[in-house]
Amino acid sequence: MILAALPRPNINLINSKEVQTSYEAVSMVLIPRLIGTPTRGNQPTAEPGMIVNDPAKGFSSDAIDVLIDVVRSYGPMLNDEELFELLQTVLRVIENDHAGTVVTKRALTAISMLSIHLSDTQLSGFVSGLIESFKSPHLTINRRRHLIAAISAMARSTPAKFGPHLKLLAPFVLSAVSEKEMNEVDDDMSDDGEHDPKQDELRETALVSLDTLLGYCGSEMQPYLNDCIAAALRYLKYDPNVAELEEDEEMGGTQDESSDDGATEEPDDDNDAFDDFEEEEGYSDIDDLSWKVRRCAAKVLYTIVSTQGRNARAVEDGSIYQKIAPALLSRFTKEREESVKVEVVATMTGLVRKTSDLATGPNLFYADPFSQTRSSRKRRRQDSNATVIDLESDFPPPSTSDTPIAKPSTPQPGPQTDLADLTPGIVQALTKLWRGAPIPLKQGAILLLKALALVRYGGLADYLQRIEDPIADALKTSGLSGGVTVSAGSNSVSAGNLQVEALGLIAAISETHPSGSLSPFLIALIPGVVACVNNRDFKVSSEALGAIEQIVVALTPPRVSVDDRDLGLQLEKLYDIVAEKVTNNSTDLGVRQRGIHVLGVMLSRTSGPEGRRFITLEQRRKALLVLLERLKNETTRVAAARAIDDVALLARQSDDVEPSWLGYVTLELAAQLRKVDRTLRDVCLGALKSIAMNSQTRQYLDKHTTEGLRVAISPLISADDLHLLTPALVIFAKLLPHYGPDLVNDNIITQLCAAVQGTLTGTALKAYILLVRVIGEQGAGAKLMKALLQTVGVNGDSAVVGKAIGTLLVYSGPKVGVTTEDFLIELKTAQDNQRKCLALAILGEIGLRMGAKSPLDPQLFITNFNSPSDKVRLAAAVALGNAGASNVDAYLPVILEGLEQSKSSKYLLLHSLKEILQHPEDVKTHVAPFATRLWQILLSASDDEDNRTVGAECIGRLSLIDPATYIPQLQVCSFALIDVVDNAQR
Repeated sequence: MILAALPRPNINLINSKEVQTSYEAVSMVLIPRLIGTPTRGNQPTAEPGMIVNDPAKGFSSDAIDVLIDVVRSYGPMLNDEELFELLQTVLRVIENDHAGTVVTKRALTAISMLSIHLSDTQLSGFVSGLIESFKSPHLTINRRRHLIAAISAMARSTPAKFGPHLKLLAPFVLSAVSEKEMNEVDDDMSDDGEHDPKQDELRETALVSLDTLLGYCGSEMQPYLNDCIAAALRYLKYDPNVAELEEDEEMGGTQDESSDDGATEEPDDDNDAFDDFEEEEGYSDIDDLSWKVRRCAAKVLYTIVSTQGRNARAVEDGSIYQKIAPALLSRFTKEREESVKVEVVATMTGLVRKTSDLATGPNLFYADPFSQTRSSRKRRRQDSNATVIDLESDFPPPSTSDTPIAKPSTPQPGPQTDLADLTPGIVQALTKLWRGAPIPLKQGAILLLKALALVRYGGLADYLQRIEDPIADALKTSGLSGGVTVSAGSNSVSAGNLQVEALGLIAAISETHPSGSLSPFLIALIPGVVACVNNRDFKVSSEALGAIEQIVVALTPPRVSVDDRDLGLQLEKLYDIVAEKVTNNSTDLGVRQRGIHVLGVMLSRTSGPEGRRFITLEQRRKALLVLLERLKNETTRVAAARAIDDVALLARQSDDVEPSWLGYVTLELAAQLRKVDRTLRDVCLGALKSIAMNSQTRQYLDKHTTEGLRVAISPLISADDLHLLTPALVIFAKLLPHYGPDLVNDNIITQLCAAVQGTLTGTALKAYILLVRVIGEQGAGAKLMKALLQTVGVNGDSAVVGKAIGTLLVYSGPKVGVTTEDFLIELKTAQDNQRKCLALAILGEIGLRMGAKSPLDPQLFITNFNSPSDKVRLAAAVALGNAGASNVDAYLPVILEGLEQSKSSKYLLLHSLKEILQHPEDVKTHVAPFATRLWQILLSASDDEDNRTVGAECIGRLSLIDPATYIPQLQVCSFALIDVVDNAQR
């Protein structure tokens, strides 16, 4: 209490006088009292300290706690002599065979804290002392155990400083679990017939230390990786009370590994690192501690898999898949202790998940953009990205709604093939151990299956019937209350948690497997899932709704045939239970919100004529009214808006939504745009955008609704918030062709002029140009053109304003009031550089929009390369590239010739080329004839330091046009071009 009240040093501040005074008091009074009078040479201490071995009471743990507090509070201020004396004091504790468990633990904690403040010289001296202690002929098992634990403590606290010393210390840790020592102990045991439990404690401590060393000092432990694997595998099957008649055999040939469990027992960094010194709970056989050794061995393997999974050495020599996985799999059925089984299954789960890091991403095997973008549980509003839904389209592209899950192909040789070979054995072992397994082990098995489903897309298709019964058993609540909790080592697992994981497994399988093999499996499990929806535990109920979401996606077109009547009956059951949860006001709010989302998914997946076979028109109307009702409720408004977004996005025919419903919904969504809640505004604007983009919903927006929408959205046309600006512009662009140029009033024009003077980039700029184009096409461009020229002019970014004016001129026709000739004259006669830059940007955009019909010649832009203004020269280069992007055949030869002949213009011409390559899909076929010549020119031009950055951008963009051709060439470039290649690849 006194130490806690004293002022402490702050590492970021100079120590105050009060802090210095406090330290001096501690140094002069407390530290000598703890350690005794400091030693002088070989003289013994004149006065014993508080940390001494009292013959009657032993060491004082309270005194060690005081020492820990001193180091924690004043460690940075301790001098070398004090650090040395404190360290020697705690070393005497851990080297004493009679020190108690609690005292030893506290002493190890003190060592870990002291090591942080040791200098390199002191640390080297401490390591030398450890080595001498290990080599001592009087070394006992207990002392050896404590020394090994001290190595672990220091590696955990100062891995960077302590790591280099492991080349001297790691062999002492490994020797405790070596095959040689194991044989020696076995020989001694056979002589006297008794097994020494202290040997098991030593092995346990050694394995715990190896776990720490591998986790904290992985690179320094690389030379000992094979020894660590061998030791862990040796003691994974260590069971002296069971006679092994033969070596562990690989079940079903090559086994699979899969592990990673939320309950994986990784070392807890925040808690005490020395739990192996405490009594373990749940242990039934007092005389046999070998289960602790086996459990620690499994933990070491988990750490090896987690930290060395990307190690080429471990993968190439087969350590993971040919050694570790089969050994783990054999313990599924041979292991006696349940806590060890849980750890073994968790390790296998980690191994399976690590396979996904080593192999090609699963998205190559799975393609259902709807579930990935629109209905994902981790929902991300991606609609403002033009790459997700084309801003110019009137309906979602086929990839959004019509792409079924792809059937997984045969995995390529490597980790995925090894995992595929192991899968049959894993499934067989899990179904076998399920019978009579406690809840923690069942949960571990479910997590392992889930990892397999996610890592090997479609990989469980042949085993669905075998795992159906275990999953159904996990969903049952009979005899198990959601509140029943079972302790498994340091983890507490309840029946409710098991149900949650089982439901997550069903969702994962539904998401990743072809529906042809899923239908019988899912139909058999639907009753259990429906029962879980009504569970009193809100976590179980919410996860059950998440499983229903994926089941609906799996059992609806295009993933299944519309002729399957059984599926219609099953979907009706799911519809009923979801609708009940959404409409029941007594339902937990989180569950109700999840249900609203699932209802939206169900309605969107059953849109169009095929959907009537699954959900009737009357059911659909009732569900839409429920969504409208929930949209009016403040607590469920966000969830309802997202569900309406899904429904509007994928409406495929006119009766998917009713006109009156859509009108009410649109105005209700528009009214929310005035709210302060940013999330609410975001989702409501996204839903309005989907309504505007889909022709099937947009047709029902009458004049009254459109006017209300215009009033609500017009304040969002501001460059202050690009995230809201983009969808607002898209909505206007979609409504304008159908409701006439009257939407573009003076207020909208003023806001458009203000927005273009801000910073418009990316999709916001694309949306702005789209709206400008539509305004021009609808004959309303004259007012906007006048405002842009007179109000904005050179006050905004020339590049952005030039894009807007150039686009408006091309798509407005002769009625806009200005012509291309006007800007040619402006370019020639303008005296200030800003006006020249604007004229160049406008002409470049005109060239881009008109393409081959453009009257502009490349030399028009190249002549401005001689301007004394850097801004004008760069604007001319960008305009040249812009104009050339839609007329590559006319512009690219001129640019290439200039790059080959003119050194002075090379930098500017590279900028022009960069602009052309920014349109890869448009220029790909036109660039192909020049590709080889262009590649050589770029590599040569990039030799110049001034051109290196822009040259690298061009090389990178060219590589993206044809990756198969150019990426290999990047990899074999000469050493002199390494910097260029590095920039290009980035």
